[in-house]
Amino acid sequence: MNIVKESIGYKLHKICSQLQKSTKGILREVGITGDNYITMNYIYENPGITQAELADINQKDRNVIGKTIDKLEAKKLVKRIRGEKDRRSFRLYITETGKGVISKYWSVISKIEEKRLQKLNME
Repeated sequence: MNIVKESIGYKLHKICSQLQKSTKGILREVGITGDNYITMNYIYENPGITQAELADINQKDRNVIGKTIDKLEAKKLVKRIRGEKDRRSFRLYITETGKGVISKYWSVISKIEEKRLQKLNME
């Protein structure tokens, strides 16, 4: 018996890795990663979210989120707007181009996930 391979954590990790591999090529067309796409969706669903809030939601370091936002902003997929109350912070918004990317790839990625997850059962 291989304890690691029988653990739920290992199995979930393998599922996530397979899903990431499946979407990697599709998102490469736009020059973003799966994590970038997830970040864009968080911003889309939470317009005006701060980088600090986004870091907390994603459970990632603020510097990592900052670099992700830099990349997405350079591709004109998200935009930063300086906060009115706290001029040191920025609010994040999805651009029209970003909305187009989300719209275009959402159904494709959902179908990939659905196909991959069909193979799961209670075992």
